[in-house]
Amino acid sequence: MRKILLIATLLAVLSLTACSNRQAYYPTATESEEPAIYFTTTVRIHENMPEFTFIRTIEGYVSPYNEHLAGQYVSITILDNYGNFVQEIDGITQGGNASWMTADYDFFQLQFMDINFDGYLDMKLTRAINHGTAGGAWHYVWLWNSAINQFELNLQLMDLACMANLQTCNDTQQVSIGRRSGPQHWTVEYFRYNYGKFILYTTKVECFNFCKENARWQWKITHTNAITGKVTVDKIPAERSGESSTSTPDMTSVKEIDNPNSREPYLIRMDAWRQNEWVYGYNEYLVNITVFTFRGFIVQEITDIRASYHLQFGNWVRIDPDNPLNFHIADYNGDGYMDMGLRISPGGSMMNDPHYIWLWDEALEKFVRNAALERISDEGSIWWDDDSWLGSGNIHSHTRGAAEHDVWSSFEFMDGYLVHVQSRERKFIYDGGEPYFRITVTDYINGTECITIEPFN
Repeated sequence: MRKILLIATLLAVLSLTACSNRQAYYPTATESEEPAIYFTTTVRIHENMPEFTFIRTIEGYVSPYNEHLAGQYVSITILDNYGNFVQEIDGITQGGNASWMTADYDFFQLQFMDINFDGYLDMKLTRAINHGTAGGAWHYVWLWNSAINQFELNLQLMDLACMANLQTCNDTQQVSIGRRSGPQHWTVEYFRYNYGKFILYTTKVECFNFCKENARWQWKITHTNAITGKVTVDKIPAERSGESSTSTPDMTSVKEIDNPNSREPYLIRMDAWRQNEWVYGYNEYLVNITVFTFRGFIVQEITDIRASYHLQFGNWVRIDPDNPLNFHIADYNGDGYMDMGLRISPGGSMMNDPHYIWLWDEALEKFVRNAALERISDEGSIWWDDDSWLGSGNIHSHTRGAAEHDVWSSFEFMDGYLVHVQSRERKFIYDGGEPYFRITVTDYINGTECITIEPFN
């Protein structure tokens, strides 16, 4: 009853209009030290129905798991445009990063879409944000039942949309559920709603791997028809010959290097042409890199490289909007000669940042790709001791294996070879007692290993 009175008081104060802007309010609570927090959204779920006001109330907070994770108890009250009660949904819990559990931004906002294509908007609410490598989330999904004029929780979609991104396509009457299955590995499943169930029709898997047959990186795209069982596989080389555009580049960057013993400085020009927009907005480019002298003589050409980025999906790796492909020069191996790098694709919550990396070979007087450094960037982030990019040959990486499981590694170039010097693994352990972190430091040069324990909180 107290909650109904609070909501009635809130509606008397608010001027509810047809706009769908979300606002946060803080009415005074009488039975709690912390005031309840209300987020309101006004939506018309069907053109022949009145507008509904959805009031999402944060009832309380879950005790935080640690300094980074927290949760909250939530309920949803639905009223029509006259203030009449329509429905109440309670028993909702939400969790994620503790910094998101603030009223400054409604991170766990309600989302409305016609998921089963019956003409009525349905409702989706984020349940938890994933901290592992899948890059997804858990969702509550309610479908509108026009027979009883109520939203009903759909357990099938809750299970399907676990750790994934749910989208709809009105043109094909399909629901797509996509998830990151690993670094440079995506799975998208397409469902159609039939007789009250979501039926799987097609599965598409995109993975970026190294093809040993031709010693080249390639994209492998597999389509599986779940009805007929037919499987088709497309292999797209990461480096394609003769496909670069002759039109004006969509992106150009020029770098200058002055390596020791060079007769004159070199200019390096990167030209990129926009190709396609992938699912979820990935921007794909075809890139040419030309190395030439100040007098205009071409020293080297690297053509038809496939690269991509996503500004909104940079995950844990910062995407510079002025240089989204991260074309840069740096002395990776500390030999005094400037090397070169270019982003292959967006990284994920593994902390990876896949790059093409070329080292300058003074004997050949050209850039040569380095598979060892590329593999490090494919599995984790990579950085140097010297922030000025004039590297000392000391290279570090950070890889996230799972939630609360991180590995930091150090490498050095020795006699021209990249050597793994040391690693530090931090892993969450819970074996029935008090949870804790196990820290394992391994020195690969001296062959030693040291294990220590840190408290979880």
